[in-house]
Amino acid sequence: DWVDYLVPEKGKVLISDVRDVFFQADPFLGPFSSSDAVLSSPGQAIKNQSVGAELLVFEETRGDRNQVNLHSSKLNRRWILEAYSGDPLGLQSRRGLWLLCSGTTMGTRKGMLEYTLRLNAEIGLCRKRRADLLSKGKDVCIGGADQAFHNVLFHRNQLPGARSVQNGMGQVYTVGIFGKFGMKLEQDTDGFVVNSEYKRVPVVHQADTSFEVNSFVHRRFLNGEIPIRIFLGQMKGGTRFSRTRG
Repeated sequence: DWVDYLVPEKGKVLISDVRDVFFQADPFLGPFSSSDAVLSSPGQAIKNQSVGAELLVFEETRGDRNQVNLHSSKLNRRWILEAYSGDPLGLQSRRGLWLLCSGTTMGTRKGMLEYTLRLNAEIGLCRKRRADLLSKGKDVCIGGADQAFHNVLFHRNQLPGARSVQNGMGQVYTVGIFGKFGMKLEQDTDGFVVNSEYKRVPVVHQADTSFEVNSFVHRRFLNGEIPIRIFLGQMKGGTRFSRTRG
């Protein structure tokens, strides 16, 4: 409903998590490292990869040292198995499906309406499918289930005009994976997060997992408004510090 009423016919939209996200630039302005990170312009048909997509979904992993996929991620595999009461993607034999993060998605008005309608339909189907667990007070159709639906819809080609973008090569950099592999998240001389090509990525997701990034966010946006010790401690504990600056 929000997309239907608030996004104009030729508009584009980003839906995103809040607490662990900060913006380094306008995600609707390019160019980006990946040629895949382009949304369709009004009236433009999708004929090849050089033409914009109706929906952009963003990989959570894949890089020089992080090759986690849907098969190797126990948590994501469990979310899928529980929500679908089985393995709809055949993950036991398909080990090359990259993990997509449902925390950030971009699209045209048309693409986002289609996406949200299909996501809502998956929730309804899940509740019917897992009525056995719901009757016992266990709801596997919320929480991590949105990530399960997000990945299954895309990898089953059920999101028309959708395209995936490699982590950090487009509008979004999901950085939570770095701490799990002992990898160093790169920042430029001003403190902004950069990708492997040393380019600033507009949206940094899961930023709360990095002490260095949190320190930069505090210094850049909140210095003098809240002590850094309190900010770092409460970000770790899940307190929300969302702020809009003009």
